Amino acid sequence: MSPLHASRLGHYVTTVAFDGTVKTSVPPPLPPVPALELSARLVQKLSKADRAIGRLRPAGPVKPARRLCVTGELRLS
Repeated sequence: MSPLHASRLGHYVTTVAFDGTVKTSVPPPLPPVPALELSARLVQKLSKADRAIGRLRPAGPVKPARRLCVTGELRLS
């Protein structure tokens, strides 16, 4: 495997898969260098976004009650 492109986001390597070659992305090791700088403002925004996602989670499995589902009828007058 030979590196094709190196960056802070990782690098690609060429490898053999089935009957051909493919490029695979390899992420950089953790922790990132330079280290992430999380300001108080950014941490506050991330926390707010996390809470908003938490409020959405219970809405996923909610299904309407059968009695509220109205079947359509066609009436000719």
